[in-house]
Amino acid sequence: MDAAADEALLSFGITTTPSPLKASPENPQAPEEVGEIVISVARQSGTPADVESIKVKVPAGTMAPDLATDLAKVTPRITLTGWSARLDAAAKEFVFSPTGSHAPIGPDTGFTIQLSDIPMSRKVGTAPVTVTERSRTGSAAFKDRPTVFNLGKFPADFYLRNFLCTPSIIPNGVTCN
Repeated sequence: MDAAADEALLSFGITTTPSPLKASPENPQAPEEVGEIVISVARQSGTPADVESIKVKVPAGTMAPDLATDLAKVTPRITLTGWSARLDAAAKEFVFSPTGSHAPIGPDTGFTIQLSDIPMSRKVGTAPVTVTERSRTGSAAFKDRPTVFNLGKFPADFYLRNFLCTPSIIPNGVTCN
């Protein structure tokens, strides 16, 4: 099997807000943290790629590798005119597709995919978010071409208060090298 044939025809960059993403507090009574993912998409080659769909699979649940708690609360958007966004709840992925059977994406067509209002999972960990383009060049058959981004979820900020020891262990005026 030719690995180059499975490489993505589009290039993807991903950013998050906040950066890094914050896991929701472990306490189920506490409100969930909310995150956002923005995926920048472009075609690097001079020849256009025909794209049937772009799918973004977001792990959902209560475990460390899950990013979201409830995909139905996420707001998906795409900046391409004539494209729609929908949640395929059974597959746990967002599907972005053109009005027709496919659309050409050329080197002058940059766009973004945005997933907003993501209710963050309560477990700290790394979530694999998979972006799969179904694309082709020329008259070749359409193929799924996945790209995986591992997004970390870090604990909510913590603070140390009244951090004093009694009695002082290091006498006043002593310096450490």
